[in-house]
This record gives sequence, C-alpha cells and structure tokens, in this order.
Amino acid sequence: MILARPTQFQAGNTLAETLVAATLIGAFFVTIFEVNAVCLRYIDASEECVAAVQGVQDRIEGLRNLAFTKVYDDFAADACALGTEAGFVGLSF
Repeated sequence: MILARPTQFQAGNTLAETLVAATLIGAFFVTIFEVNAVCLRYIDASEECVAAVQGVQDRIEGLRNLAFTKVYDDFAADACALGTEAGFVGLSF
C-alpha cells in the first residue's frame, strides 16, 4: 500500500499558535475577573461611605429638631461641669 503525499498544503494550526491563543484567552479572563473584583471593592466602599453620610445627616437632623434653648442649656451645663464660664471654652474673637 502506497500513501500519496498531498500536493497542496493543508490548513491547520500549529502547537505554537494554539498555545498563544490559549494564553491570550486566559489573560483576557484573568483581566475580566480582576476588574470585577475591583468594582466590587468600590461598591463596598461606596456603601460604607453612604452609610456614614446618612448617619451624620440623621444626627444633624436630630440637632435641628431640638429647640435652641435646649441645645444652649446642655452646652452651658457641660461647660459648668468643666468649670468654665458661660460655656465658651476656647472661643476667641
């Protein structure tokens, strides 16, 4: 039995081409997963920031709802407990 050699080149991929393609695809997926991880960290950080701002806004709203005399009386009482005069601790004009 005699095998005839092909007279034309056959199309195909070499091992080197296949390895380069696999490396590029692997690098692509690693990059995508890393970008995803960075985005998740940014989302977590922004959630913490929003929670902190909301807490401060709630505190400010609570102070806004108090009567001024109540706020001033509490401030003066704290200053008297410290032994300062009229509650003006360290204020200079």
